[in-house]
Amino acid sequence: MAAAEQNCGVTERVAPDAPRSIGRVLNVLEALVDFSDGASLSELANHIGMPKSSLLVLLKAMVASGHLTSLGQRYRLGSAAFSLAQRMISVQPGASILKDSLRELWLRTEETAVLARFDRERQLVTYLDALESPLVVRYTVKLGLTRLLHCTAAGQAALAFQSEAYRENYLATAKLEPVTPRSITDPDRLREKLLQIRKDGYAVSVGEGVEGAVGIAAVLDTGSPESDHVFLVAGPTGRMEERVEEISEILLEITRAASAALRHLG
Repeated sequence: MAAAEQNCGVTERVAPDAPRSIGRVLNVLEALVDFSDGASLSELANHIGMPKSSLLVLLKAMVASGHLTSLGQRYRLGSAAFSLAQRMISVQPGASILKDSLRELWLRTEETAVLARFDRERQLVTYLDALESPLVVRYTVKLGLTRLLHCTAAGQAALAFQSEAYRENYLATAKLEPVTPRSITDPDRLREKLLQIRKDGYAVSVGEGVEGAVGIAAVLDTGSPESDHVFLVAGPTGRMEERVEEISEILLEITRAASAALRHLG
């Protein structure tokens, strides 16, 4: 199921007293985070609850500014939107720790290294930053992409280290639909895997979210009751399956060091 189909409209996320034009721009940007494959004018209008004629004027202006792109009558986030997101991330406390740790993870594994963030309300993880493997055959990443929890390493790692109440509510209410033939769709099986992830400290997904790809992920423990950020290493199955133990050790070492540094910041 597409990420956009799992979430309610974005109009509730903007403060009711926000200026109307600003609210609409924010609604468009947030809607297109949900629509990872882009959205048509009609889809956006229905999702946001805005007349097509007014929305079209806004979309044309956002395309002209570079915040959106338009191809095949579908709108997607543009380079200016991603640039703004990166700049916002860079001013957060601990941003240099996250970037340095991500680079170390990339250098030591030579696989694609990703920083993701968990969104509890939407029950998704979002790719915030990434360094792609220098190898010819590699896992490629689109920043801003949202991923499901039940069938991805980053999602499973994030879910495993939430409170028991959150995990059980997710297992009771989420639609665990198959993305690949290997996706876990049984709540009891997923519960068992989450318990194992908590024991191991990391999650491994072999073709559960993307066929032919393996992901290994671990959450950053910053001392808060629930974890938000996740480091992910991903690559092709043929190469990664033989390196799970090696990469998981590197991942845990770097994640623990980054977590300790972030806790020190307070």
